[in-house]
Amino acid sequence: MDRGVRLKIRNPKSDASLLSKLFFAWIIKMYRKILKNNLEVPDLYKTFDSDCSQQLADKLEQNWTKEVTRAKMKNKQPKLVRAIVATFFWDYMVYGGVLFVQHVILRSLQPVILAYLITLFEKSTNERNAMYFATTALVGVTLLIIFTMHHAVFGQAAIGMRVRVAISAVIYRKTLKLTRQSLNHTSTGQIINLLSNDVTRFDLVVLALHYLWILPFQVSVITLLCWMQVGACAFVGVAAIALLSLPVQGYLGKLTSTFRVKVAEKCDHRVTLMSEIISGIQVIKMYAWEKAFQNLVNVARSHEMEALTIASYLRGIYLSFIVFVERTALFLTLTMYVFTGNVLLAEQVFSISNFFNLLQLTMSVFFPLSISFGAETLVAIQRIEQFLMTEEVETSTIKLDSSVGVSLTDVHSSVLNNITCHIKKGSLCAVVGPVGGGKTSLLHLLLNELKSLHGCVKIQGAVSFAPQEPWLFASTIRENILFGNKYDRKLYQKVVKVCALRRDFRQFPLADKTLVGERGASLSGGQRARINLARAVYRDAEVYLLDDPLSAVDSHVSKHLFEECLVKYLHGKTRILVTHQRQYLKKADVIVLINKGKVEVKGSYRELAKSDLYFTRESFEDDEKVDDVEEVVMLSDNSFQDSSQIKSDFGDEEENGMTEGTLSLRQYITASRSLCLTLLVIVTLLLCQIFCSATDYWVTFWTQQETLRSQNFSRNKTGSSERTNVSRKIPLDGITIDKFTAVYIYSGLILFTIIITFVRSSLFFKLTMIISKNLHTQMVNNLLTAHMSFFTTNPAGRILNRFSKDMGAVDEILPRTLLEAIQIILVMCGILVMVIVSNYYMIPVIIILGFTFMKIRSWFVTVTKRIKHLEGITKSPVFSHLNSSMQGIVTIRAFNAQDKLRKEFDHYQDVHTSAWFLLITTTSSFGLWLDLVCLVFIACTSFSFIILNHYGQISGSLVGLAISQSLVLTGMLQYGVRQSAEVVNQLTSVERILQYNEIEKEGPLLTPPENAPPSNWPAHGFILVDRLSLQYSPTKPPVLKNLNIEIQAGEKIGIVGRTGAGKSSLIAALFRLTEPSGTIYIDGVNTQTLGVRDLRRCLSIIPQEPILFSSTVRQNIDPFGEYSDRQIWNVLEEVELKNIVSCLDAPVARNGSNFSVGQRQLVCLARAMLRNNKILVMDEATANTDDKTDALIQRMIRKKFDSCTVLTVAHRLHTVIDSDRVMVMENGEIVEYDHPYLLLQKPESTFYKMVLETGLETSTWLEELALEAFLERRTH
Repeated sequence: MDRGVRLKIRNPKSDASLLSKLFFAWIIKMYRKILKNNLEVPDLYKTFDSDCSQQLADKLEQNWTKEVTRAKMKNKQPKLVRAIVATFFWDYMVYGGVLFVQHVILRSLQPVILAYLITLFEKSTNERNAMYFATTALVGVTLLIIFTMHHAVFGQAAIGMRVRVAISAVIYRKTLKLTRQSLNHTSTGQIINLLSNDVTRFDLVVLALHYLWILPFQVSVITLLCWMQVGACAFVGVAAIALLSLPVQGYLGKLTSTFRVKVAEKCDHRVTLMSEIISGIQVIKMYAWEKAFQNLVNVARSHEMEALTIASYLRGIYLSFIVFVERTALFLTLTMYVFTGNVLLAEQVFSISNFFNLLQLTMSVFFPLSISFGAETLVAIQRIEQFLMTEEVETSTIKLDSSVGVSLTDVHSSVLNNITCHIKKGSLCAVVGPVGGGKTSLLHLLLNELKSLHGCVKIQGAVSFAPQEPWLFASTIRENILFGNKYDRKLYQKVVKVCALRRDFRQFPLADKTLVGERGASLSGGQRARINLARAVYRDAEVYLLDDPLSAVDSHVSKHLFEECLVKYLHGKTRILVTHQRQYLKKADVIVLINKGKVEVKGSYRELAKSDLYFTRESFEDDEKVDDVEEVVMLSDNSFQDSSQIKSDFGDEEENGMTEGTLSLRQYITASRSLCLTLLVIVTLLLCQIFCSATDYWVTFWTQQETLRSQNFSRNKTGSSERTNVSRKIPLDGITIDKFTAVYIYSGLILFTIIITFVRSSLFFKLTMIISKNLHTQMVNNLLTAHMSFFTTNPAGRILNRFSKDMGAVDEILPRTLLEAIQIILVMCGILVMVIVSNYYMIPVIIILGFTFMKIRSWFVTVTKRIKHLEGITKSPVFSHLNSSMQGIVTIRAFNAQDKLRKEFDHYQDVHTSAWFLLITTTSSFGLWLDLVCLVFIACTSFSFIILNHYGQISGSLVGLAISQSLVLTGMLQYGVRQSAEVVNQLTSVERILQYNEIEKEGPLLTPPENAPPSNWPAHGFILVDRLSLQYSPTKPPVLKNLNIEIQAGEKIGIVGRTGAGKSSLIAALFRLTEPSGTIYIDGVNTQTLGVRDLRRCLSIIPQEPILFSSTVRQNIDPFGEYSDRQIWNVLEEVELKNIVSCLDAPVARNGSNFSVGQRQLVCLARAMLRNNKILVMDEATANTDDKTDALIQRMIRKKFDSCTVLTVAHRLHTVIDSDRVMVMENGEIVEYDHPYLLLQKPESTFYKMVLETGLETSTWLEELALEAFLERRTH
């Protein structure tokens, strides 16, 4: 199998020096390349061995297995947390030690040094050397903080990445082991959601988890230092921060986890629903059910939005606390300190302010984050645990015995009862029986897919399997046939020949190296079936299990496959063939009839021919061969794209063309469609920052007033009046206010700050939720109205990625990061204003460093945007691979290909890991460099005050205000830039969603009033086709060529032809799945003047592949609720499903897996009968049904659609032999069009030759049926 791109460039970090690693200099070369040229997947570095998916998953899986074993011994539930801790604990704790040093020691030193520096400025003596020493110490400590912070974050992010990768790989491995029952209860959407949303929690939780144990140490140290400054009043502030943070944030964390569970469940349901819609989109369009499914999605989305909105408001409350907790604590402490008779000093105020800032950072930000992320991660772990504990396929109890072919003795299972059957080695066994009888279940039993509860099963040796529903993965045709086996040219050519694929290969653009889309979307049903069979035949096995591989191909191809492949090529092998093609039973060595899960009879054809069974009246084909059958196999009806047109796993073409962040942000905001609410949010954001800055300013002003009041009392004693006269002071410096007025104003500012902060957060998240809802609704509408070509060229995993990962980013990540980025930008503006107020000589420095800062930020945004874009591209193949694997899980296990698929998944993960590692490196490296710019700013600010102090005493309050505010910039500003870049990155998800506005749409959907047909249209069903041609691509030849057809009202028309003749294309043109040239009239109305939905509502179809959705029986038959229960029960009774369906609200499993293929087809018949349109199309409707079901469908068609026009596309000629006329198509043209009997009177006719190819006895029988129908028609 093809693993896509292989990375070859060694990571330069491996050979980098210590200094290079310290400053992240080793990555600069990559940044230059990204800024100069765009970044492609092959440019990524090879993954480190320590980050490889296979290695990490092996370790975690080993520990998880130990945990499961331990739990079983103690009769307890296993805990995934234990396995994760056992795998990653010590690596993670190293960075915990680094964070401890940073937060408990280094950060605590900063306010102490600042207080000492302010004291030096307050003194009348000019202690210049001490000032320089203190300032140098402050800058040095800040430098150490910067290095430890960014390298700790980088290391923790790498650990989080490894945990995510390991768990994702373990989830995939578990997927390959799930039983069929578990698969029925586990949707693809649920597993995709685990990989796209739940596992990403580990990337976040590792960044905050250490603060749970660091906090007590930091609180103890800071409380002690604060007590040394302001005595017992310090406990008031610390208690205020603790009370406002821990209980409130703890409760918020608990609520968040509750709603996170609800959001995850609702999201699972929505993604599953979208997965089914994408898989069955063609059927949905043909039934004109888009509106019904859009309503279903909207309902699911509205339920999700209810939980999501509450979770967003809770997040808004949390972000609000960050704004005012520290200010409130400082207010309480200072007020208490003043009212206890103490004098406020600048060194006390600003050191306490910094201490509280540190406490707030840990207690109000990191600690709640650790609780919040921890709670969400625990929810994710519980969901993953629940998935990992689902039932697995047990070790096979099937015994190998080379002396037998297949032997079953008294076998019982959940479906099969008392099965005793012995098939000789090397024989051909045909398994027949009615729909739902248990034929496929028998094969699943032999594949260990169905658990044997009792009895003994023996099998000759290795097994190969061809499923009833062909499974192909997105790769070349050759890779689909080889399926990981070694390429043997001679063997391969033989298999291609006996499976009638040579002619197809000559028609394909790159022969067998042509890429096919996901699920083989660019191939016809017959081609998929033959490639599926070729895969089974290519594998060297002793036993071949073939589940009805002949139904989807033409009769002559079917005969070739049976004779050349099953009888001759596989001669000597044990073959079990499930079939509805009764003409082949004569050549079977043994026939087994299964009905209601039991073997009713077993024997040779001669023995069974004497019995009174339902199939013994059939005729059988003779021994004549078809000459070089593959030469008549034509190219598929579908527009087969060459490899350059099909997007590769890592080349998402539509994901290129990234727009600028500002444009995306504008589009994101305008998606709210509410200008008033947007303006209100902007006003509240500005007001919030104004009140915050005013509060900080007021503290400085009040402190200086208290200092002046104290100086006035001691003016004569200190002798410092001369210096005071020349000191620079804040405006209003000369106004002295009493402390009560100051406290009242301070209280008012704090109160207004709290109120406006809550209002701001609530309005902001209300706006973002409206935007999320509008974007999702718009995307669903765009998808459901998209042209069918969009779905054939885009893998389901890529589309689902929009609805899972991208929509998750827009719902949760983008609003939070956007608010944080806006908040930090506004805070930065406030700080700069404060610094300028304190020292206007800093303006030139601010301008110079501002330009430097903005330049680094622009590089950062460009680099991260491109890397993030690449990360999104490398993530899609992971989802596509999972989706494809789940669809073909039975085939994968039958071929023992789990290890190959697992390695391929690991490879896709490694490529994504390389992109992710580059992303976290970029975040940490640019963060470090930006903080170094801030360090220069702090140094300039601090040293500038020392220089200014030479020319006059500088107020300690000004020094404290400027430096304390500047220290806040460290960490916060680079985090703000990272968040602003993250906003740009997350806006990529908005771009990807908005790209769906540009996809080609069908249309018009509804009929313009001036073209509206009569309300009872079509009343008769007369069809006139005038010069109809159809091209799937302008560069490809037409698949329909100038057709002119006239079909009378009520006529029954059979449509036959070789594979690729144009039969399916004619249906596509009728339903306008692809817009044709020419005209189709129905009852005199030009269908091209109608809306496509209005047209399709008036047409009924029974498709070749019966699609059921995981909903109720009622919604699968009548999604619009247009019919009464009695009407639905009546049609179910007529199609003999009344006894199968317990109630109309009975659940239908994913893909309708709790119904057999035949039963699903009967549900489709029930749909058509309920709609009762004048035109019915049957597209190979009975290809995968047994003869009893076929007869039932034909009987119902004649009975219920007697006055309707019926178009039947068929491989089984007996289903169209009694038609009023047969249309024989070849190479996109109609070569014959007449009554079957009249065509059979012409030995040179194509139809005559097709009938002859069925065999002598069958052709005679068909001629008799044609004659009988012809005579009956003449009598009428």
